[in-house]
Amino acid sequence: MKARHLFFAASSTFFAGLAFAVGPAAAYQAFSHDYKAWSLTCDNVRRCEAAAYGEEEGTNLLIVLQRDAGPDGAATLQFATQQQPLSMNALRLDGHPLALDPQQWKVLALSESDAVYRYRLVTHDPAAIDAWLVAVRNGQTVSVGDPARKDPPQASLAGLSASVLAIDATQGRLDTVTAWLRKGDKPAAAVPPAAPLPLTGKPMKGVAPLSEAEQRTLVDATLARFHPVVQGSTCVDSGDDDDARAAQKSESAAYALTSKEAVVALGCSTGGAYNHTSLMYRVQRHPPYAAKPLDFGTQASAGLDSATVRNELTETGYDPASGELSSFVKARGLGDCGTLTTWIFDGERFQLSEISEMGSCVGISSDDWPRLYRSRQAE
Repeated sequence: MKARHLFFAASSTFFAGLAFAVGPAAAYQAFSHDYKAWSLTCDNVRRCEAAAYGEEEGTNLLIVLQRDAGPDGAATLQFATQQQPLSMNALRLDGHPLALDPQQWKVLALSESDAVYRYRLVTHDPAAIDAWLVAVRNGQTVSVGDPARKDPPQASLAGLSASVLAIDATQGRLDTVTAWLRKGDKPAAAVPPAAPLPLTGKPMKGVAPLSEAEQRTLVDATLARFHPVVQGSTCVDSGDDDDARAAQKSESAAYALTSKEAVVALGCSTGGAYNHTSLMYRVQRHPPYAAKPLDFGTQASAGLDSATVRNELTETGYDPASGELSSFVKARGLGDCGTLTTWIFDGERFQLSEISEMGSCVGISSDDWPRLYRSRQAE
């Protein structure tokens, strides 16, 4: 197995072997790996997603195969294209028609505002997925439309079998009747149950946003308190003249957490042209504006060492209306690949909510990125 890396302008993020606590059970190693043309991601509760993304935006046929853990884990197989509408008889296996049962599949055409890869064929039918895997097992390429057409949307099948086998192994399906590749006589009951999603508190929503005047006051007070950190070795030293201080303030922001507290993001600018970083602080909204650094642990992001700079986030923002804090490390300026992390604020603390990652820069919206970490909110 080849580990998959994401390379950024000033940093890299690698999640293979990243441990997340799963309730009372032992921590599970969420991971991403590449198998030739296929990428596999399994999250903190062993939901796995294997996908062929290709290499060139616009001419790709995306194939995404997803399965939940557990004996009755739900599965989905999806094809998507950017420019070529899909139909039941559109797919080809090595140039030959690959018929699909219309009773088992749905044709979708999302609006252009919803997704770049808007033309889709989707099935949740276990029998349809099993049949497709058997049909393509010895194939080389799946394509759309006339194979004689120049540059038809297509996807390589190289690495599909290895990805499917890894899903079966990760979810404990090998040699059971539920396995996709190495089936056996063991019953479905032999498959380990799915672990529960980690529970977060309810997000604190609807806090009134700060006025511009209060934002300026909180940013100024926090900059004054942490000036040696922001202008020292932690961030890029951009000087200490009036222009530099003005630029620092323009890159900083403050957001209401509660009626008494705010979160202040001080611009740090260590991440390159499109990965602007900030140092994050929790600040009292009234004098003397007591402040302390937030701690995001191993989810601190950007080019600095999260073991020592645990309050740094990249392309960050907080939405008081939803109680959600986000950090977006981009692999390129378009923002179609990278790592997106979210936390919720429950009125007391920030709790990790979700991590999604995309290692292929082919125009895929973050809504369709595979998840490395998921959680559920308390009722």
